[in-house]
Formats: sequence, C-alpha cells, structure tokens
Amino acid sequence: MNKRQLRTAVLVGVIAAVAAIGIYMFSAVAQDRPHDPFTEGALPPTQVPPPPPTSLPAPPAAPAQALSHVQTETFDSLPTGWTAPATAAMPDQAGGWASEAGKLVAKQPDSGQQSFEDSLFLAPLATGTRATVSVQVYPQGNQVVGLAFRASKRGYYLFRVFRDGNNAPDHRQLQRYDAASGTYTTLASDTVGAGYQLGSWQDLRVALSGDLITCYFNNQQVFAVHDGTYADGQAGVYTLALGDVLFDNFTVALP
Repeated sequence: MNKRQLRTAVLVGVIAAVAAIGIYMFSAVAQDRPHDPFTEGALPPTQVPPPPPTSLPAPPAAPAQALSHVQTETFDSLPTGWTAPATAAMPDQAGGWASEAGKLVAKQPDSGQQSFEDSLFLAPLATGTRATVSVQVYPQGNQVVGLAFRASKRGYYLFRVFRDGNNAPDHRQLQRYDAASGTYTTLASDTVGAGYQLGSWQDLRVALSGDLITCYFNNQQVFAVHDGTYADGQAGVYTLALGDVLFDNFTVALP
C-alpha cells in the first residue's frame, strides 16, 4: 500500500469513528430524557388540530335511569348556576367552558398557553347517598375525560378515562381528591381496558348507592368500589385545560 492509499484509509477510519460516537451520544441523550406518561403524545403548541365538523352526529340516547327524579342538561346555552372551581395553580393556566351548537365545549386558557391543568365544570344540583350521573362526550383531542361527583370544599371523586393509545400507565381510574392536601388517592385503576376514541360519542356513567361507587364506560362496568369518605356534593364534567372536548346530555337521576 503506497502513502496515498494509506492516508485515504486513515481518513476513512477517522470519519467512521466520529459518526459512531455521534450516534451513541444521540441515543444516550434520548434515553435520558424524562418520561411523562400524562403529556407524551399531546399536540405540540405549534400544531393546530383540525376544526370540528360543522354538524356533529347526534349523541346516543342517555342510558336508562333506575331512579325517579331525572334532570338533564343539553347545553343549548351555557347553563346558569354551574361553576368552574379554581383548580389551576396559575390563573392564566385555567381552562374555560362555552356552549357552541348545543354542546358544552372545553376551552384552552384565554392566554393561549398549552395547559395540562385540571378543568372541572360542576352543576348546582347536589347528589346524595343514592344517585346516577351520566354524560355523553365527544373528544376531538386532549388526554383524559371524566365525571366528577360528590364535590364540595372537602374534595371530590373523579372517574377518568384516558385517550386510547396515550402513554399513561392507567387507561381508566377512580380517584378521590382531598382539597386540604391537594392530592389524589387512586381507589381503582385499569391498565388493560380501552381508552376513549377521538371523533365519536362515548358514554360515562357513575352509579352511587351509599358507599358503593360503580363506574361505567360505554355501558360496560369498569369499577365497583366501596368508599364513604364523601357522602354528598355536586357533580359535573372533567378534562384537562387542553380543550378539544364536547359534552352533551349531562344527566343526574335522584330518588
């Protein structure tokens, strides 16, 4: 091998070594990135979801109620008496609520920032020891939807369903929120059941009987848990302040 051939071989070897080191460093950095199962898969701030269709398919009929006194909110306008608890740590991170085309629409913060804060909207009607609460939901994005119930200044219960394909470890959860400590306690969780689908109507329902809480998703029982920490309080809908979720036919059935 002459000197020219030797120099060429050495140069090729150096280039190959530098490329191998670069690939290794990129892989190591990617593996060291923190893993956030609740936010991975969310739309980046610069990506705008497509606008909702001008005419949505009609939601399915509300499930039959075994109780006699039934009140249903169809959201033809933003209902009076409903409240949005201040759950966001920063006011400019709080989501909003509006009535559009006869549906309750979860909105992003007025600041335009992408926010993963909890967003609740509670009806004034209180539920006691026996009640059924249900709603139809049409998700167009977001990461999680749910029903809140027995809500008061002490806290509330929350039945949550995560988006199908989301990286959250649990697909469905029943949790109890303690307002004094600002923490959630998971009463039941499911890691294998289906989450919600984008672009279709789906049902959430909770049946309350004393300390027994039974949760249903698309008319299939998910949890049946005994917990008597909270005996009564308001009920309403839940999602994250990412918006892109529509609700309809919120129903409370009482004795």
